[in-house]
Amino acid sequence: MEPEQISSLINSLRQSATQRQKSCIDFDDPSTMTDADYWNLTGLTKDQFSTLIGDVDDIRTTKTRSIRTCIALLLVKLRTSLGNALLSTLFNMTIAQSWIQEGDVVVVDRGFRDASTVLEELGVTMQMPSFMRKGSTQHTSEESNKSRLVTKVTMCELLEQSATASDRL
Repeated sequence: MEPEQISSLINSLRQSATQRQKSCIDFDDPSTMTDADYWNLTGLTKDQFSTLIGDVDDIRTTKTRSIRTCIALLLVKLRTSLGNALLSTLFNMTIAQSWIQEGDVVVVDRGFRDASTVLEELGVTMQMPSFMRKGSTQHTSEESNKSRLVTKVTMCELLEQSATASDRL
């Protein structure tokens, strides 16, 4: 999108929010937005969006976000290339981020390496198993110890989740 289009979209969103006296975009209540709003933000009509949501079943709903909000955030990000801070404001996600605090350490696997920028913006330190450097045949002692620690923390978490799941049965 061109900068003028993004500016126009943001102005339209502001006017729409003011008219509806809402402080954020709400995909959880389809009646708050028109079909044109859905199209402008996601590239999908309301019906297409609802159909897509009906096909998604492996995103966990939490008290801070729904499947509808997750998918909407992704589509709006892809369509507009807006920054995370602006999306957070538009979607009123500051409440959702209240469980992450600056200075926290998040243990992740290598699949999350692309999320490092987002976590850094939030002031969160990310720990994951080390990658082997190009041309190396083994990790340094420090890299090995860090990877073992991350793996142990991850295994403890998995065991805890497993115990919680078996308690539910």
